[in-house]
Amino acid sequence: MKLHSVKIFTDENISPKVVEFLRQYGLDILDTKEQQWHGKDDEDLLNIAYQEQRFVLTHDSDFGTLTINEGKPYYGRWIL
Repeated sequence: MKLHSVKIFTDENISPKVVEFLRQYGLDILDTKEQQWHGKDDEDLLNIAYQEQRFVLTHDSDFGTLTINEGKPYYGRWIL
């Protein structure tokens, strides 16, 4: 998989500066804050990312809990 073909879903805890930086390199970013999904349930966000085949970029370990411990479907995850 080439980096430019990766689609990313950024959680609300990812800085807009990071989103802007990634977009400068041509990455397809769907940003939680831009969609005004503040406070939306993590399971709902994970499902959106899964449906759109996007990697989740987050600082929130709850996504790991949902995927690893609870077996929720996911396309991919990057946890910083």
